[in-house]
Amino acid sequence: VFPLAWVHYPSLMIFMVIPLFLYLVDVFGRHATAFCSATRLVAVDTRPGVTKLTISKKNFTFEPLQYVLVKLSFEGTGLQGAACANQWHPFSIASRCFKKDGSAEFSLFVKDMSQQKTSCNLSSFSHLVTNANPNWGVQIQGPFGSPSLPFLTGGYDRIVLCTGGVGITPALALVDHALHEGCRATEPVQEGEDRCVVMMAWSGRGDEGFAPFAKELAGLHKASSTKSTGARIQWELHNTEKQTTKQYLEVQQSDDGEDPVYELPVKAGRPDWEKLLAECVGMKTAVFACGPAALVDDVENAAFSRNFDFHKEVFMF
Repeated sequence: VFPLAWVHYPSLMIFMVIPLFLYLVDVFGRHATAFCSATRLVAVDTRPGVTKLTISKKNFTFEPLQYVLVKLSFEGTGLQGAACANQWHPFSIASRCFKKDGSAEFSLFVKDMSQQKTSCNLSSFSHLVTNANPNWGVQIQGPFGSPSLPFLTGGYDRIVLCTGGVGITPALALVDHALHEGCRATEPVQEGEDRCVVMMAWSGRGDEGFAPFAKELAGLHKASSTKSTGARIQWELHNTEKQTTKQYLEVQQSDDGEDPVYELPVKAGRPDWEKLLAECVGMKTAVFACGPAALVDDVENAAFSRNFDFHKEVFMF
């Protein structure tokens, strides 16, 4: 087809060669970055339903709400044929950037799934991974997907994060950045207080729904209650099991039991998105949604009906 097109339309070559050249440059650059920059797996933390990976990469920077392509390799472990081995898969960055010895450390959450799907059950063989194990390799491409809204630099008075289930992962990074690096409001809600207010609204199904992210939620909640700098964080954490009577979720912050149990305040039932966003009327507000399709649709309709800036993340892979 293409040779015939070039014969009839010689100028087609110009319109095809330039984009193809730019595409090849982009592919080469991404692969060169993945292979040339030192990348290593720092820690693996197995949770119910997910596995948390902490990765270190040289000369790496990113923004909140971005994602990376990750390739894991299991040479010498007998798992080379696993669905997640030697393939590129996208994962949202779930933390701020920790600079250490010229490298950036950040965290990802890999949802455990059957090996017939795009991800896999890392927890089933996480015992093979140690910091000294050379057979577990990791490569990173990215970051990709800059958000459509400048959440932390746009001068918003309110930032509302509406998430459910594993959709919390990109929001964790934004809260972490806002808490430690701050964001300023154009019209402060309190005199002499120009910090932006970030509302973290998330719903999980039962105590087991909170288990994968309880440590991160407890850590951020604890930090937000003691820090006088950075953004002001408001919390709306919901357990969607209607029979839940606990007002607090007890979180053991360390595996060795040395840190005290932290009581994370949790409400029963589902969040009322209309009510939450109604509290922001009259303020410059940005809304973020990520989670089940029904949740994203409800939040999108509620945000647009109030003329709020809106951005959503949808896991399509």
